[in-house]
Amino acid sequence: MTDDGSSGVDAAWFADVADSYLFRTLDARERALLLRVGEEIDAEAGDVILHQGEEGDAFFFILEGTVKISTSRGTEVIPLAELGHGSLLGEVSTLTGGPRTATAVALNDTRLVRFPSKAFKAVLEHNPKIKALVEKVVARRAEDTIEKTLQ
Repeated sequence: MTDDGSSGVDAAWFADVADSYLFRTLDARERALLLRVGEEIDAEAGDVILHQGEEGDAFFFILEGTVKISTSRGTEVIPLAELGHGSLLGEVSTLTGGPRTATAVALNDTRLVRFPSKAFKAVLEHNPKIKALVEKVVARRAEDTIEKTLQ
């Protein structure tokens, strides 16, 4: 393991991920664990990254690009957010074990890191503070979603 805990993982990934609101709270060993199982993926403009209703087997960290998040109510598509560098997506279903609550589409060429839910849940089990932080983010997003769908 290197001094920064990256275990030789791509330094650009480590720096980006380690600086995010969630990963900042992990110790070096936990960051290295997640980085080892992370897989960089590319999405082109218009690619669907997540589909509302599907099983959440992973969450994503945006390295570059912009992703539009929307939800559907019947035939109506409700825009929720546009997320960019440093944002997470897919963490709601990863945490709850429920289906995806929204669809995520790349607005431009986008680079992401995909983290399997199993590894993320293992880290959360050993870190109640981090789990509480993620639960707060999930609750905030749920409130925002409810507010926007009721408009």
